[in-house]
Amino acid sequence: MAHAATHIGADRADASVQESLAAKCQENGWLRAGGYAWQDDPYLEDYPYDIREASSMEELRSFFRRGNWAIRQGVVYRDLAFVQQVDGGDEWWTLKKIGDEGEPGDWLAFENCSFGGLSRDRHGFNDLIVGMSAASASECERLEYRLPMLDEPWSLMTACSENRAGDQVECKILESRCGDYAVKAYERPSFDGAMLEISDRASRALVFHDGACDSIVSASGRARDALSSLIEGSRESDGRSRSEAARSRLRSLRDASSEACESSSAINPPSNATGRNGKARS
Repeated sequence: MAHAATHIGADRADASVQESLAAKCQENGWLRAGGYAWQDDPYLEDYPYDIREASSMEELRSFFRRGNWAIRQGVVYRDLAFVQQVDGGDEWWTLKKIGDEGEPGDWLAFENCSFGGLSRDRHGFNDLIVGMSAASASECERLEYRLPMLDEPWSLMTACSENRAGDQVECKILESRCGDYAVKAYERPSFDGAMLEISDRASRALVFHDGACDSIVSASGRARDALSSLIEGSRESDGRSRSEAARSRLRSLRDASSEACESSSAINPPSNATGRNGKARS
């Protein structure tokens, strides 16, 4: 039974994106025209390649939450594409854009995902999509695109910087927060790999950095380990501070007690003081 397509909006993806994705789908037995030879769905040829475009993370999440997707219906967001492989199901062929030639080779297929449940978790959904987009093509092929979950969802930005040759290079930047710390991983135009910086949110002081990360995604994993050490060190420091404060208080109490004892011993008893027997002391 054919299912009505569920669209996120009136705007379809760019024509070159539509065409290159439709061509790429011919490499997928479930999505190619006619499907597998053994499939007997009389409606299979009626399903069009209908690719829409999400302009924001929230729009993408809303799309996946609606359900009842038609086969060959898809959505693109940033450099990612998701095409439904099961009529009325929740199995998305996941691809990353690696070229701009308008050809099937523009797309790297690397994963199959289900989003019905995950789309209800704003934080988890965000970090999964951001990780896929932040990862390089080779990291996606190795399925090494996962970001550690911190207190706040990761954000992905791009900025153009000038390299040593004077060329403008687009660099990716990942940012998040964890407790008292701000985390930033970014690409550098004149160097391979990425830089990781962790700073104190209150003072903005840099408390950790690592310039030898392979990528911003691997830097995020390094951040998780560094944050664990920083937070544990902070707890130990707080414990030492509390212990030192307690010892200082005890010293103050002992000093006050000693002073009181010294003061009391320096006071001479009155001349008419009497003992328990009522006789005057000599």
